[in-house]
Amino acid sequence: MNYKRVIKFRYFQIFEEFEKDGKNSKELFDFSQWLILLKKKDLLQKSIEFYEIKARIEKIEYDRKNNIAAIRLMKLRDVNIPAKAKDGEDAEAIPLEDDEYITEDVTMLYDDYSHILMIQSNRFSLNEAKICEFIRHTLGYTDRYISVAPILDEGTEALKTGAYKTLEVSFSNMTYLSEDKIGKRPLSAIIHPMKDLGGISGKISVSLGHTKMETLNRIAIRKLIEDLKDNEKHIRSARLKVKSDESEAEVIDLFDNISNDYLEFTLVSREVLAFDTMFSGMEKKFLQRKAELYKWLKIPEG
Repeated sequence: MNYKRVIKFRYFQIFEEFEKDGKNSKELFDFSQWLILLKKKDLLQKSIEFYEIKARIEKIEYDRKNNIAAIRLMKLRDVNIPAKAKDGEDAEAIPLEDDEYITEDVTMLYDDYSHILMIQSNRFSLNEAKICEFIRHTLGYTDRYISVAPILDEGTEALKTGAYKTLEVSFSNMTYLSEDKIGKRPLSAIIHPMKDLGGISGKISVSLGHTKMETLNRIAIRKLIEDLKDNEKHIRSARLKVKSDESEAEVIDLFDNISNDYLEFTLVSREVLAFDTMFSGMEKKFLQRKAELYKWLKIPEG
């Protein structure tokens, strides 16, 4: 029996962060070189434990014609095992041997030229933060970090040209916001006073009030938005009120404004969605969107 499944994908750029001359530095990360390293270390299809999580690299493929790579990672677990059921009989846990696991996969596509990552959304598998931690672990980094920055959907004209009137941010847990990651960034200036007061969660609202100013500082706000998205798992919500010249003010949910796509796949009963099928669909969609994504990132097409 066949049925349709719609899968969401989001677009990011991937970076490597480190300290240089006493300052936080950031540069684009060469994901393809990491994939080569994984093969050299013979890490494919082996369980890898990091931060109390087990994962494995299932497959790696490379399309040399388009300079696009793809990788499938799997989150492994041997607890909370699902049961199998048969009519007229009690359900029973799926038996696992000592070296067997239940898996949840996440597939990623990487564009060499732009360092864009197209990542499958699967709440049961590794999220973006865990993927970055996994990469860092396999590299053996101690003083460098891997991060991804969501690509903002510039299709919203108001966000590109409108006046920024009000920014509201709600923090779910400031305790785990790493000083190494936020350093002297705009987000740091906001959360430090809150943490000094002993706060765990909080909410801020920044607006123009009754001044005659047209907009909040656009450059500073865009930097803050980047920080918020880098720390998305600790942010409950982030909304920006924007006013265009010829329209009413609109409130933009910044976490719903990440560039994304939805792809429909046909699944066969009792079979997994093949990696090659996923890679083919993702690559086709990415090549359709590439020019637009490059434009938003101000990357000249190669």
